Amino acid sequence: MSTLTPLAPYDTRSARAAALAAHVSGPLSAAKLAAQGTRVLTWRATGITIPDTRVDIVLSNKPNKILFRDVPYGMLIDFCGTNIVNHYRAHPSSGSRRLILPASRCEGLGLDVVLSWMIMAYEQATHDIIPVEPYLANLLTFCCIERALNVLGLYNERGRVCRRLEYEISRRILPVHDLVEVWNTLPQGSYWVGKILDHIRRRLVTK
Repeated sequence: MSTLTPLAPYDTRSARAAALAAHVSGPLSAAKLAAQGTRVLTWRATGITIPDTRVDIVLSNKPNKILFRDVPYGMLIDFCGTNIVNHYRAHPSSGSRRLILPASRCEGLGLDVVLSWMIMAYEQATHDIIPVEPYLANLLTFCCIERALNVLGLYNERGRVCRRLEYEISRRILPVHDLVEVWNTLPQGSYWVGKILDHIRRRLVTK
């Protein structure tokens, strides 16, 4: 694991354990459900009632394998917007509880971190999903987070992560192991794989 310049010292693995284990992977308590339902109405201040339903998230290449279970639908609507959420909803007219995200554009690793950030921000009634002190020490995780933010329509947050990634790849000498991880995980021809190739070419030229 390489040491990239962190946004600030914060361990996303702890965030995952605290947030995802307590909320995404299992049902919330009745009190928590009621609190979240109220928060949606107050927070958005639209007067529109968002059903306090749950959705499961899968990737298109493994539609029968649920990656994230019982994710609050109202939370996704509030952060991502109706168009984005319903675009990925399987058979919305049938009332399906499943969101199918394109496996060619995102990975479970990035979604894992982004959903944990989203849950923490939702509970704190803020739209700033990137924590004050996010610690992103691994190049592959960085890339996967950017891809997840893009798929979920969180373009401002994506821009922040993207700018940091661009800086790291263009200015620093990254460990070979990290480059191989990105190469082996992300689709060939994808944006960050191309950036890794550019990084390698620059290093070869400067030797």
